Formats: sequence, C-alpha cells, structure tokens
Amino acid sequence: MENILIPLFVFSFIYLTIKMILDYNKSKMERTSAEANRSLAMGELKTLIREAVEEAQAPLLARLEALEGRRPELPPAERAPLLEPPEPEATVEASPVPPPVRRTRRRPG
Repeated sequence: MENILIPLFVFSFIYLTIKMILDYNKSKMERTSAEANRSLAMGELKTLIREAVEEAQAPLLARLEALEGRRPELPPAERAPLLEPPEPEATVEASPVPPPVRRTRRRPG
C-alpha cells in the first residue's frame, strides 16, 4: 500500500501544479482579450475626433460668415479665399549637398 501512496502523491502534486498554471494563463488571456475588445480602433478614433472638431468649428464658421456678410465693401470673389487654405508657395531648388567627410582616427605610436 505504501508503494502506491508515494507515486500517487507525487503525481497528484505535479497534476495540480500544472492545472493551476494553465488555469492562471487561461484567466489572464481572457482578461487581456476582454480589454482589447473595449478599445477603439484607430479609424473609429479619427472619426470621433473629426466629428468633434467639425462640431466645435460650426458656430465659428457661422459667425465668420455673418461677419463677412456685414462687410459689403468686399466683393464676393475676395471673401471666398478666406475659408480656403492658402496656395503653396513656389519651391526653391537647393544645390546638391556634398557627401560627408569621413574622419580617420590616428593610432598613437
């Protein structure tokens, strides 16, 4: 009987240790997958930011249009560029950059 109990205890100890490790890893994976499902995708985040910015700009754009309407001295052709981005300026081509000079170390002696 004693010959059976010692291997039974050893086997039970090894089995329970492995089972606890596997259960812990399983619960850890479930937690991380649940957290990943709650996060926003990059596209959703960009859409939310874009909507918030447009919503915040709407009253400002309406006020700008109302102020532009009060100035009758400006012709309509000159008012339109105020809301559009400026045209890019002409680019100046630079001369080619010479390759860097490599410095050599002098060995003492």
